Amino acid sequence: MNKRIAQAFACIHAEQKLKEDTKEAVGRRRTAGEYPAKKRPMRRAVMTACLLTVVVGIGYGIYLKPTAAISLDGNASVELEINRFDKVLSIAADSEEGQTLADALGIRFWDYQDAVTTILQSQNGPLWTQEEAPVILAVTGTDEVQCARLLSGLQSCTAANWNTYCCVADPDEREAAQQLGLSWGKYSAYLELKSLTTSVTPEMVQNMSMAELRQWIGDLSQTEGEDSWVPGKGYRGGRRKELE
Repeated sequence: MNKRIAQAFACIHAEQKLKEDTKEAVGRRRTAGEYPAKKRPMRRAVMTACLLTVVVGIGYGIYLKPTAAISLDGNASVELEINRFDKVLSIAADSEEGQTLADALGIRFWDYQDAVTTILQSQNGPLWTQEEAPVILAVTGTDEVQCARLLSGLQSCTAANWNTYCCVADPDEREAAQQLGLSWGKYSAYLELKSLTTSVTPEMVQNMSMAELRQWIGDLSQTEGEDSWVPGKGYRGGRRKELE
C-alpha cells in the first residue's frame, strides 16, 4: 500500500518557476511580518547580556560589602571598613577636622596595610602622633580567618613603630562602642576607667586622646611604667620606645 502511494507521487514534480514564485512570496510575507525570522540568536544574546548583568551586580555587591573593620586610636580615632578582599571601603574619623583630613588621604579601595601605613606616616593626617602617644589598632569581624590575617598584616606593617598595640576585638564590643559613640580603643579605655572610678562618662572619654586616657588610667591605678599600657589590661605588655 505504502509502495503504491509512493509510486503515485513520484511523478509529481514542481516546476522551477513555481519554486521561484513560492520562494519570492514567502520572502515578501516575511518582510511584511507574516513569517517572522528566527529569533533564537537574538534571544540568546539578550539572555547572555542579562546573565552578565546579574553576575557583575552580584560581584559588585560582594566587593562593596564590609566584612571587617580596623579601629586606629591615637591622638584621634579612625575606623576603616574592610571588604573580604582586604580592601578599604570607607574611612571615618571622630571629628569633622579628622574626617576632612582622612578623606584627603584618598585611601579608599587601597589594600589595608598600605592604608594603615599611610595614616600612621601622615604628618598632617587624622591620626598624627605626638611623642609618647600610644596608637591602638584593633581588628573586628565575624570571619576569624580574615581577622587573623588582618592582625598579622597590621603587626607586620607596624613592627618598626614603637608604642603601638595590635589586637583582635570582639564584634559585640565594637557594637557596644558604636552605641556609646566611641571607637573600640576608647571604649576599651572607658571600661578600664569605669572599673577604677564611677565619675567617668562616655562623653568625657570621647573628647580625650589615647595619651590622656592612658595618663588618667595610670593616675588612678598608681602603676609605674606608663609606656607599657595595654587597652583593657592596664599597664601590662605594651610596646616601649627604646631609650637612647
